[in-house]
Amino acid sequence: RGRTAEEIIGLLQEGVNRVNPQLPQTVIANENLALEHIYANPSPGALYTIMCDVVAGALDKIQELKDREEGR
Repeated sequence: RGRTAEEIIGLLQEGVNRVNPQLPQTVIANENLALEHIYANPSPGALYTIMCDVVAGALDKIQELKDREEGR
């Protein structure tokens, strides 16, 4: 609360870099594009973090991607 998206991203990256600076990181600021990217490019063992203002919208997008994957 009270932090900008950029500040939160910076804190997350700082934490990851402290633990393993060689770990690849990708930042996609647009929630829908980020979810599309995750579904199109899954990586075993990866940790995906989605920050969204409207949780219901993100859940709807995830359901849309799941339905598309299942051919609905």
